[in-house]
Amino acid sequence: MFFHCFTKGHDALKEIVIQVLTDTIITHPQLLSPPAVDPEATEDAEPKPNPLIKPITKVLLKAFNSDNKRISLIACTAASKLLLLGILPPAPTAEILKAFTLTYFDPETAANPALRQALSYFLPVFCHSKLKNAQLMAQIAVPVMSKLLLMREETLDEEVDEMVGWPVITAHLSEWTDGRKVVGATELGLDGKTSTSAEAEEPHIYLSIEVLERTLTSTCSKDERKPLLSLLSKLFIAQSSSAKKGEESVDEEGLRTLHGLVSEAVEGKIGMDATQRNYLAKLELSLTKRLGEVDLVTQAQDDETVVPAEAEDEPEAETESQVDVTEVQGQDVDGSEIGDEEDEEDTMLAGMQGEGTRMPLEDDGEDEDESTVLPAQERNRRVTVTEDDIMESLLASEM
Repeated sequence: MFFHCFTKGHDALKEIVIQVLTDTIITHPQLLSPPAVDPEATEDAEPKPNPLIKPITKVLLKAFNSDNKRISLIACTAASKLLLLGILPPAPTAEILKAFTLTYFDPETAANPALRQALSYFLPVFCHSKLKNAQLMAQIAVPVMSKLLLMREETLDEEVDEMVGWPVITAHLSEWTDGRKVVGATELGLDGKTSTSAEAEEPHIYLSIEVLERTLTSTCSKDERKPLLSLLSKLFIAQSSSAKKGEESVDEEGLRTLHGLVSEAVEGKIGMDATQRNYLAKLELSLTKRLGEVDLVTQAQDDETVVPAEAEDEPEAETESQVDVTEVQGQDVDGSEIGDEEDEEDTMLAGMQGEGTRMPLEDDGEDEDESTVLPAQERNRRVTVTEDDIMESLLASEM
């Protein structure tokens, strides 16, 4: 009945139908659940989708593309609620998301600022709310750019100047597909450093594969290849694995697929300018090192640390050299051993007074001859003043 009212009714009735349908589905999401599995069906049979999903998606897209600005805005708001709540399956969600993205970059929406404002709020919130939403945007990014290129060619020259430039489009797509900006993907530790989950790389890795697969096909023109490679240069591919301790690393198969495509792109010299060619070369080197690190880490977990024979001999040689140096430094000028220095320290402490003062060791008028140097032990014995000497001198002065 609601579908019939939307098809045959006037604009006011269409507005009511869209709002009622959306509120009913949000309140009772089980209406769109898959039908019960037939017990007599084979295990290989694919589950049938709910028959209501296709007409509801068709109604929302038709209302969104309506010439009536109010109906288009109501349909955008209604579909945004369904997508944010994750009620629709992935296929119709991707179809609606693609229509939203194309409309956002379409210059014709400039006449409907309310619709553009709704899209500018919904798209980043949807992509950064869940990681699977960012992956869904990565799946439709390349088809969206191909469609935008056709839109540029079909529009008149006067309208081309009003379209958003490719740098702005690629910047938006790279930001919406950045898994590091998804809620919960990046955490701030107690040490002030940020850590990112390994799954946050998957949207950009998938998008990089899609871009290279498209640019390496013979049907890709130069006008399409240039913005695609520009988008590729804005994607983030870590030089090393960002997996936390005890966390599974990113899919190695995807990295190897990407590495093979990048190597093919470097050999084919598909870069449009020196900047793009340099980026492809750096990306190939980075992926080569990273895949090598993955292999080394796997081997290191199985093997024990083995010290080479040369490294084992070095500490002994070093110890012997240290002993020789110690023995040379321990001897005095006249060949006395280290024990003489300990006797010297005891002799010096014996000359300390109770009040913290020290008696002069030599007379002020005596000049030391630098050419004649006596051993330290004999010199200290000659000039040392003991406590008995001091007491005798004090008693003699009082008498």
